[in-house]
Amino acid sequence: MESFFIAFNAVMPMVLLAVIGYLMKLKGYFSDSNIGALNKACFQVFLPILTFRNISNSDIKSIFDLSLVFFACAIVIITIIVSIFVIPIFTKDKKNQGSLIQAIYRSNYVILGLPIAYYLGGDLGQQIASTLIMVIIPLYNVSAVIILSIYGGSSLNKKVIFISIIKNPLIISSILGIIVSLLGIQFPSFINATIKNFASLGSIMPMLVLGASINLSRVTANKKLLIIGMVSKLIVVPMIFIPISILLGYTNEKFIGLLIMLTAPPAVSSAVMAKEMGCNFELSTQLVVFSTILSSLTVFFWIFLVSYLKLI
Repeated sequence: MESFFIAFNAVMPMVLLAVIGYLMKLKGYFSDSNIGALNKACFQVFLPILTFRNISNSDIKSIFDLSLVFFACAIVIITIIVSIFVIPIFTKDKKNQGSLIQAIYRSNYVILGLPIAYYLGGDLGQQIASTLIMVIIPLYNVSAVIILSIYGGSSLNKKVIFISIIKNPLIISSILGIIVSLLGIQFPSFINATIKNFASLGSIMPMLVLGASINLSRVTANKKLLIIGMVSKLIVVPMIFIPISILLGYTNEKFIGLLIMLTAPPAVSSAVMAKEMGCNFELSTQLVVFSTILSSLTVFFWIFLVSYLKLI
């Protein structure tokens, strides 16, 4: 039962934010025009600052495990490659394919992962999860730029994709965060407080905006793809890679970081990036919101299972 409350308490704040955002739109606080502007603000300001803060606060030098990082990266890359070949079976629309591929490989690791890591593994569990953030988040973002550029209709020109990568705010913030962490740079208190306040907006605003972006009348139209995306992300991917992680000997605090990466719902930033880069924003939004709701059950199941097996 404790495992259920851990998962429930980590997920439900995100669900409630989406519900509040939807209700605020019904009351007229959000319109299509300001939703677009807020999406840009989330993509260019709030989420990059949140990413920077989480990475820069990680102590990579003390608990960095190269084999764990390589394995986590391998999971992401294999998931992307398999999805590229499998997803076209279910939809021929390139924009839908891009949104689905991103949702399947990209987890809400920062916002949902760190609280769960702390509940399951204490300070050490959270610290190890934070070191994965330093590599996984940049990998998520670089992969997303490439995938969304290709499937969103952009040119396959390598120069264009490279420029998109180096100009992406989330990638820039990831690199800056790594530099600050490695060099041990300390900011004055007033700058830390400002960064913390903006990072808080990065946790809140994207989910509010996604909730306001939901069109319930369109959920039926995307029902098939929505089910495929949710089942793939929350059930199939964990079902494949959790046993592999166990066979490779990852247990306790190290396993917690992998468990979160594998079982968390799609990242909020995935929908924001899908809109900015020309893929199916509507489908991406639905995948984030409804996967987050469903994950209150699936995350509990996976946590309960590995707890029962005494792996954490």
